[in-house]
Amino acid sequence: MKKLAVCVAVISTCFLNLYGKKPQTLSCDLNVTSQWVDLDPQRTKQFGGKWILAGELVFHKRSKELITVKEIDLAWKGESISNLNASLFRKNGNNVLVPIDDALICDGSWNNKKQLLVLKFDQKEYLQPTTTFCLVITVTDDIETVLKNGHFDVMPDNLPYQIQKSLGKQGVRISLAHAYQEFTDKEKTS
Repeated sequence: MKKLAVCVAVISTCFLNLYGKKPQTLSCDLNVTSQWVDLDPQRTKQFGGKWILAGELVFHKRSKELITVKEIDLAWKGESISNLNASLFRKNGNNVLVPIDDALICDGSWNNKKQLLVLKFDQKEYLQPTTTFCLVITVTDDIETVLKNGHFDVMPDNLPYQIQKSLGKQGVRISLAHAYQEFTDKEKTS
């Protein structure tokens, strides 16, 4: 009887500890905001197309551990694109994108066969409590319609394990179709 009482006490304590625990917050997560913002309409010819802010990737770090990002891969889902020019910029402290060399993280490399935009950083980036990267695409006339009807999926493979864990099975995407629709809706109302 004494053994039974001890077993019941131990099991009760275990269940109470499990029941009373709060879910553990993730050390880092990623939120993506899709956009379609023409950064410099006056210089479209100079850039060889429209320079479009396509999305913001916002990393929220909640731990003191050092977390670095060295590469972000974006898989294109839509009609095939033969060539794509894109760059990744760091948004400065006052939350304004200034697409200058000091804010440039890397230029993208387009893999035509895999329809994959590889953003391999020139230097690894240490994440701050909030770190924002901006994807800027040069949109030429021949791919504008294609881009307006597709999206990029963020591929977790080359992201730090803390972020892969937060993404789980949910997909994170930059939806240019959705962003372009919002952009045209705003233009109609203004």
